[in-house]
Amino acid sequence: MSIRIQADEKVSRALSEAFPTSNVERALKKYITTLEELITRSVVNGRTPEQNKLNLYSLSLHTLSNKGGQIGRDKIRLHKWLEQNKLSLVIAVERGNNLTHKLSQVKLSPLVTITFGNIAQCGSTNSATAQLSSSSNAGRSLVERTYPELETMNSEVELCEIFDLTPINIKSLKAYIDWLKTKPKHLTEEKRLTDLTQAAHILNIATELGGIYLQRRKPSDFGRTYYEGISAQSVRKQLRQAMYGGCWEYDIRSAVISWKLGMGSALARTINPDAKPDALFRNSIYFIDNKPAIVKEICLLTFRKDDNVNEDLQKRIVKQAITAISFGAREQQSGWLKNGSWQNPALVDIIKNPTHRRRFRTCAPIRGFIQEQKLIDQLIYAYAVKEIPSLLNSPRLRTESGRISKPLVIAFLYQHFETWAMDVVKKMVASNGRKVVASIHDAVILDRKLGAELKATIELEMREQTGIPYWHLEGKELEPYLSVSAEVVQHEQAHKRRIREEEQLATRYAIEKAALQAQFSVEQPATDFGRPTPASTVNYPYDIHTWSVENGTAEHPQACFRQAS
Repeated sequence: MSIRIQADEKVSRALSEAFPTSNVERALKKYITTLEELITRSVVNGRTPEQNKLNLYSLSLHTLSNKGGQIGRDKIRLHKWLEQNKLSLVIAVERGNNLTHKLSQVKLSPLVTITFGNIAQCGSTNSATAQLSSSSNAGRSLVERTYPELETMNSEVELCEIFDLTPINIKSLKAYIDWLKTKPKHLTEEKRLTDLTQAAHILNIATELGGIYLQRRKPSDFGRTYYEGISAQSVRKQLRQAMYGGCWEYDIRSAVISWKLGMGSALARTINPDAKPDALFRNSIYFIDNKPAIVKEICLLTFRKDDNVNEDLQKRIVKQAITAISFGAREQQSGWLKNGSWQNPALVDIIKNPTHRRRFRTCAPIRGFIQEQKLIDQLIYAYAVKEIPSLLNSPRLRTESGRISKPLVIAFLYQHFETWAMDVVKKMVASNGRKVVASIHDAVILDRKLGAELKATIELEMREQTGIPYWHLEGKELEPYLSVSAEVVQHEQAHKRRIREEEQLATRYAIEKAALQAQFSVEQPATDFGRPTPASTVNYPYDIHTWSVENGTAEHPQACFRQAS
């Protein structure tokens, strides 16, 4: 268990008064344990931005009520009793139901204090390891609750039919947890605690399973393979780096735009053999070939120096907005009401400042890019209508009102091409002695780096098989996080302290020296063209020997001054 919940003493006192002959402590502990499991599952499965903002959790109140236990001679549901006596530990903001298959949205009441247990609560990596080794029963219990299918499986073949097995860098993950506990300033508290909980969950399971973490496959009708709960796909990039430290990640550069450009170019030539894609889609081609340069240019046109938006955030916003446009994001600014909640267009959610959004939408590169993407969308949709009419009958590609959705049709085709391309990559990687550690839609994580020749061969095979000439793989090393022992930290702190003390001594010495020089200094005589005032007018302890009028320096350096006799 990665989350610990503590109820206010007011709850236990009220229960003791109402049920003096019952074991209140045991009943309340069972209820809290059930709530901890449900909250942990909600955090592990991932929370939406809205849930993070409002501190909401998705869980089944029906499960909490049934598994939360009973109390008293009449076997009253503890959950129901707490609600009736205004002592609820959770407050239902939106209740789920079986018809919509949605869980309830709840928030913790003021009577609850939530903390992070197990790994997240340990003081150091060593203590984390000790706690894991001393709580093997808890680890096995966690694995059994998370993967109940394991009890009926007798071989790895059966295991691989349901799960993808992915190795975890235990040392790197522990070091990442230690780093999270230092409360890094660039992470919000919500992101830090979410990463801490997810990392602890992965570490507990991987430690129990000998360094292997199981990801339960969840195939999508659109062609992709997703995973239930926490996985390499659902965690933040930093946590993924900690999980697979020492491996190499390869992803398709600008995958959506590359695919759409390849499809659009081929379809344009089909309609008009004389069509020139380089002229029709020059903005899209320029984006693929010179992505850093075009992103920087759009950032300069969107943001100003006095906007106080750092460069990294600018690039991230612009990249997200361009990706949204390539997926068919609307240009409109007004939102709409859906299922009782207000929905904003994607660009409004990404670029929240209206002035920045207006600059972005009206800058020349984006205007050209938007027009090209609209033309490509029309070509692809017309191709689907003519060549794959069965798609138009699929309810998965229709809106709630029943109309066929052009963006869904394009997304359906793209995800199938993406899966096709990545299957080619995985097959060729495996045939050349590399191991696929994890899959993330348009990316794979490999155990080691691809050579330049092998990478070029894989890219060529991707292009030839899928017919998309713009596929290109980009690789980066996932450097592992490193633990810093307590002794090293103490040594560094002591070293910094000595440096500060030496600097203070040096500063004090400089001040004292300046004061002494000011006390014993002799007033400098006035000069005329570099020549000192005659000695007869100044009472020097030394008399001038020889002086050069031409350049104002002594004729012999050792004879500048000599002591007066």
